[in-house]
Amino acid sequence: CAITAMGGSLLSVALLMALTAIFRFTINSSFLAINIITLVLALAESVMLFDSLEKERAKLTDKNDRSTQLTNTLKANSFRQKFTYGALFGLALIFIILMPTTIKQASLIMMFAVVVLLFVAVYVLPFLWCLTITQVSDKIRVKKEKTIKNNLKTTTCSVKK
Repeated sequence: CAITAMGGSLLSVALLMALTAIFRFTINSSFLAINIITLVLALAESVMLFDSLEKERAKLTDKNDRSTQLTNTLKANSFRQKFTYGALFGLALIFIILMPTTIKQASLIMMFAVVVLLFVAVYVLPFLWCLTITQVSDKIRVKKEKTIKNNLKTTTCSVKK
């Protein structure tokens, strides 16, 4: 899950840089600070989401019911995500309205960062988590099957006559 969380975080920063290039913003110290903030927020979001998903996974009796698990966890995290990103978006909007031009550009980049973080948290991270869990489950299953086959090969049965 740690690799998946880092992947989601790096994707957030890459998307923010792409939006910055598309809209031709200047890259200065405020841009770098916002990228660092985006990276930290994306990591925090990934950790919170994956922790919630793992807790929900532990509650399930049917391990194959991943869709129910994912839906329940995303509904539980929905309010927190909306509140957090709404507050950040509102703060950036207030900065755009009230602050001088130099801060307005940084605030606009922050608004893009909030949109990117919300996109990654809602659409990308759940997909990456399901992909990771599926890959890990398959590897564990294959390893168990190989162990059973090896045990069967080495075990000999003797029948008394």
